[in-house]
Amino acid sequence: MGSNQLANLESLSEKRATKSRVQMEKKKADLALLERQHHELSSVSREYQKASDSESLVAPTMLAHRREFVSRLTEKIDVLTQQRIEQRQALTVKQKEHQLHSAQSAAISAVINRRTQEAAIDSARRDQSLQDESFRSNTNLSNSMKAGESDE
Repeated sequence: MGSNQLANLESLSEKRATKSRVQMEKKKADLALLERQHHELSSVSREYQKASDSESLVAPTMLAHRREFVSRLTEKIDVLTQQRIEQRQALTVKQKEHQLHSAQSAAISAVINRRTQEAAIDSARRDQSLQDESFRSNTNLSNSMKAGESDE
């Protein structure tokens, strides 16, 4: 794979990792909202149940309304509980997705870095080879000149 293709792949991989991170953070925020709503409704429900249980002087119709309210509140809490479970599962999926995308992006970056290092090493070897060849040529030329001088 060419360096341009690797660079494009790295860019796409980083975008995908960023996108999955954003999605994961959104799921976390959604779950936090559900957690808060669940907590608040549970608190209200407990308060109404305490009030309903402790007040024997409350009119029967008022008591019936409170019980109906608590019943609807309990249903809503049950729905929120199910949504929390689903959101936790979705968050887990998004976290695993993000981990995978981040690992892929890191692997691609590692390949690019390795290829860059290999290219630098190859370039250094070529330079060294040219220097060695130049040195050998200069040495041979010097030796030839010395041999020519000694023949005279």
